[in-house]
Amino acid sequence: MVKKILMLLFVILVILGAPFALVALLDTGILTFQLGEDDTWIAFWGTYIGAIVSASVVYFVARFQIKKQYEQQMYLFQLQNEQQIKSIEMENKHSTKREMEKFHLINKLEKIEEMQALLEKISSINIDLNNDLVTFSVIKHAQVKSIEGNSSVDKEDQIYQLRTNYRKYHFEITKDIMRLIVLSNYVKPTEVKLLELQQKFMGLFQEVKDCYFSEELYKKYLIKRETSVYAMENSELIAQKIIEMNIYILQKELDNTLNKIEKYVE
Repeated sequence: MVKKILMLLFVILVILGAPFALVALLDTGILTFQLGEDDTWIAFWGTYIGAIVSASVVYFVARFQIKKQYEQQMYLFQLQNEQQIKSIEMENKHSTKREMEKFHLINKLEKIEEMQALLEKISSINIDLNNDLVTFSVIKHAQVKSIEGNSSVDKEDQIYQLRTNYRKYHFEITKDIMRLIVLSNYVKPTEVKLLELQQKFMGLFQEVKDCYFSEELYKKYLIKRETSVYAMENSELIAQKIIEMNIYILQKELDNTLNKIEKYVE
């Protein structure tokens, strides 16, 4: 940078000092070999130096314009690149958002279907538990009344099997209800219903347990309830709550989720 400045100052001094040096040389008589008068030489050198100055001015102006044009083109190029980058970023952001929403909807759809499958499973267990209680009552009644048919040993084996089924049902229901409560985070309206369902199952299992280990409670289940196919009221309430969740909550959520997914596919 310093070298360029010194060179520029030297050129300026040469250009500005040349006319004065020429006049001085002509006055001293050193240039005795020149042709023409002093005025002619002065005009010649003036024209020559003027041409140099003009050429220099044109050069620097052209260089300045080229540099300015280059800077402007670079600015426009950078601006265009920035706009393209922003456009790409916006498109990627929008695309990522759409993909995340689509993933969330598909994931929610899977959770709803899993909830429906679990509700169907516990509904089946509810029916089995109800039927087992009725079977226990009949066997217990036959055992007490010494009704002929199966031997007493067979009846004890059947009662033992029913009690074993009870423990298995209790484990399955506890596990499935806990899983449903976790899945309710995807379908918020089911949270309260599932807690109510859990309470009803706790009451149901306690009722069955009391009957299985009592000598008298079985009798009330021998009489068929006229208004229901279920021997226990808790079983009927559980069945109603499962139907309500399936039809009025899960099916509605399922339809809404499928409609949203179809929009993304389109």
